[in-house]
Amino acid sequence: MIAKSDLTAVILGGGKIQKETGRSPSTFEVDGRKVIERQAQLLKAKASRIEVSVSAPVSWSRFPATIDDFDPIGPLAGIATALQYASTDYILVVHGGYAWIRPEALDFLVGRAGDPFDACAVRIGFATPKPLFAIYHKRVAKKAAARIERGEHDAGGFLTDGLAVRWIEDYEFEAVDPGMTTFKVAGGEPEPAAPASVEVVTGAPAEGGVFPFQAFEHYQAAMGFLPLAYALAKPADAELGGQLVRAALAITTRIAEASGRDERDRLLAARGSALECAAALDALRALGSTDAKIAEGHAALFRIVSLLTTKLS
Repeated sequence: MIAKSDLTAVILGGGKIQKETGRSPSTFEVDGRKVIERQAQLLKAKASRIEVSVSAPVSWSRFPATIDDFDPIGPLAGIATALQYASTDYILVVHGGYAWIRPEALDFLVGRAGDPFDACAVRIGFATPKPLFAIYHKRVAKKAAARIERGEHDAGGFLTDGLAVRWIEDYEFEAVDPGMTTFKVAGGEPEPAAPASVEVVTGAPAEGGVFPFQAFEHYQAAMGFLPLAYALAKPADAELGGQLVRAALAITTRIAEASGRDERDRLLAARGSALECAAALDALRALGSTDAKIAEGHAALFRIVSLLTTKLS
C-alpha cells in the first residue's frame, strides 16, 4: 500500500493525439462534465498531487502540466517524462480518456502497489498488460528513456522490459470492476451499461444435488490440486505463495464459469492458470524448497492440463 504523500497522479492528456487532432480525450464531456474533472474527483483521495502530461501547454487544465521531453511517439513519452520529473517516489498513470474509473478499482491498484516492485498493473490473459492505469516507481525513469531511445515506443512493452511488476490478473480485477469499465475510453458516449448478471444454472441439479460442472473430471482434478497449493504456499515467500494460491483458485473458478459462447476462452484461461501454477512450483524449487509435495503438485497439474487440452481439442 502506498501512502498518499508518496503518490502523484499523472493524467495523460494527449501527446501524439493532441498534436495530430488538436483535441485531448481529457476534454471530452460525459454527463456534462469533462473527463479530467471526473478523474480528479477520484484521484485526489489517493494522490498528494495531480498533474497533466501533454505535448504542449494547454488552457483546459487547472492542474500543473508536464510537457513531454520526447517526440510525440505515444503514451510512453508522457510516462517517461513524468517519471523523470517525479516529485514523489511513485506515479499513478491514468489514460486521459478513462472516464469510468471505479473507486474500488483505484483502491485495489493502490493497495497492491509498493516495494519491492517497480510497478503495479493489470494484465489480461496472463499476457497483455494495461500500462495506462498503472503505478510506477521513479527509479525506472532511465529504463523508460532508454526504451524510447532504442525506438521501442510500446508502453505495454515497457512493463515487460525487465521491470519487477506486481501483476493484477484480469480475473482479480473483474472482482472489483465486473464490466472492466475502468479501461473504457470516452468519446462523448453515455456511461456504459451495468454488466450483465452472471447466468445462473436453473432446473434440477445433477444427481446428488451438485452443479453440472462439479461432475467434470477436469474440475475434480483442479479441486484435488487446491489443497496442495495451499500447503505449499504456507511456508513460501508471501508474494510467491499468494500467486500460487490465486492461480490455483482461478483454475477451478474458470472451469466452473465455462459455458456457452465463452466456454473455450474460459477453459483456455483455466489452462493458463494451471501453467502459471507449474511455473510457481518451479520457482519454489529454484528458491531452495525440497518439499516432496512439489513433485506431487507437478503431476496433478500435468493431469489438469492434459484434461483441459483434450476438452479443447
